[in-house]
Amino acid sequence: MYVSRMTSFDQVPLAPAEWDRLAGGRFFLTWTWLECWWRHYRQDGSNRHELYILGVYDDAGRVVGLAPWYLERTATGAGVVRFLGSGEVCSDHQTLLCPPGRETEVAGAIAEWLADERPTVSDWLTGQAQDRWDHLEFDGIDQTDAAMQFLFDQLAIRNCLLDRQPGLNCWLLDLPTNWDEFLGLLSKNRRAQARKAAARVADTEHFTCREVTSANEFEQGWSTLVGLHQRRWQSLGEPGCFASERFTSFHHEVAKKLLERGELRLWWLEHEGRPISAEYQFVYQGTIHGYQSGLDPEALALEPGRMTQVASKQWAIAHGLQRFDYLRGDEKYKSNWRAEPVPTWNVRVAAPRVAARFAHGVWLAKRNVKSWIKTGLRKAGYAR
Repeated sequence: MYVSRMTSFDQVPLAPAEWDRLAGGRFFLTWTWLECWWRHYRQDGSNRHELYILGVYDDAGRVVGLAPWYLERTATGAGVVRFLGSGEVCSDHQTLLCPPGRETEVAGAIAEWLADERPTVSDWLTGQAQDRWDHLEFDGIDQTDAAMQFLFDQLAIRNCLLDRQPGLNCWLLDLPTNWDEFLGLLSKNRRAQARKAAARVADTEHFTCREVTSANEFEQGWSTLVGLHQRRWQSLGEPGCFASERFTSFHHEVAKKLLERGELRLWWLEHEGRPISAEYQFVYQGTIHGYQSGLDPEALALEPGRMTQVASKQWAIAHGLQRFDYLRGDEKYKSNWRAEPVPTWNVRVAAPRVAARFAHGVWLAKRNVKSWIKTGLRKAGYAR
């Protein structure tokens, strides 16, 4: 096996469908999501972002694995590698792409390539010095992910420095085959609330569910979602996700593409003709991902959040989906609906070179100082 870096999506020797097969049912690793993200996020005004996709090839020259990464050159010239889809988009369940059963050989090959002590004089002459990296920074890596855990272990063996801290949980709900069975999973109080919300959703005289099913309906659904999301967060003194122009333009494009592929569920709930909540969800290979939502802050007495949670579960069960993925974040309502936590790691790896190891030590010291300050303020009553 051997590893080679690709610096553009045009160099990837796979069709999008073949890429998606390697992604193994992980929505946030699909070609559509990552290629679109790269086009919207690669430019930060300094042109320091480079595509850093590592392809793992077998002896016959066939691609058997991919690391879907990019590299940022910092102001000091250091190279920081992250997953495509990172940052404010907050893609979850990121990992290496490879067929089931080949995780260790793919991860091992990538670890060996990464830990190679570059650059040499030969590297500079051949242009491979541009492959140099100093740090890997990965947030929200599933703790049970075999490929990533093996990659980290192999890098540590090869004299890389590894820092691993618990991250926010992802939350996953296994859906039963019918609504009554789901109600049986809930506590008595939560079950009563769910039944009340379901009755309201079914009250078509006062409440109406509207879903985007065609391109002609998309802009109405999109503006409804964005408007409700922004109103809700601005009422809490926060800017809201869609205050970011890049975030908004990325999702506007990718949502339209997903609608064409039958993988988008964009819908909203109206009360007497007035939108009171909206949901932006992805449906992919038996799983519905609850990505973003919006609520009318003036309609909270109607409990629109609970109504949309109920309506989402009913729809998913009726359509034979197996899982509801709440994604990252430890909001209480997720466990209330019987979702189970999927623990994650935030990981930083330093390359086995003196400069990278020194910079890693400085980074650790700064983090520890911040932690001590926060602890001191908390004990003194100055921090929440």
